[in-house]
Amino acid sequence: MTSKDHLAFAIYWVPIGSTNYNGPARAYNLFHHDQINDAFSLIWNHTFTSTLLNEARANAAGWRWNELIGNSQRPVGLPSDSISVLPIQAFGAVPGSHDGQWTYGYKDVLTKVLSRHTIKAGGDVTRLYDLNDSINAPSYTFFNIWDFLNDAPMAEGGSFNAATGFPTRYATMTGRTCLAYLFRTNGSLPQSHHQCGAALLLLRFAS
Repeated sequence: MTSKDHLAFAIYWVPIGSTNYNGPARAYNLFHHDQINDAFSLIWNHTFTSTLLNEARANAAGWRWNELIGNSQRPVGLPSDSISVLPIQAFGAVPGSHDGQWTYGYKDVLTKVLSRHTIKAGGDVTRLYDLNDSINAPSYTFFNIWDFLNDAPMAEGGSFNAATGFPTRYATMTGRTCLAYLFRTNGSLPQSHHQCGAALLLLRFAS
């Protein structure tokens, strides 16, 4: 950038994909899994004087997949059925899952060289997002083929809404934030820290 500014960045991007049968080898059980793992970093160093330097860093990293969108060909609206007296495997498509996680971070540290001492002061903020979308489908067990044709299961299972009777879908997005500040001289280790609730952490570094 300039004689006193240095800017750098890094990108990590790894897509992962697989296709196989999720269940018995039937055409509707063909299952695709597409996942992306990635990370991004940006670093900016600014030199004020020969003894005063500031470093700012921003990071983002995570992974994610959505097996419901990636398998639109699967009849996920059909329940999982099995007939106990017949030597055949259960039939019905497994819905898959929708998950992901992202971590964002920002750090700013000012370094001052004073005589034979090095003084550092700054702060660090980290934010974590975690997505867990649990997709459920009911399952039914029939004693014989006649019970199956008459829609009379001997057992059923799954997660259902008590008010509507529909299968439930649990989607949660959780987030946590950590905030830290530091003051350090001559590379000493941290001496104390302070916990403020479940989501806020304060660290203090001192010589």
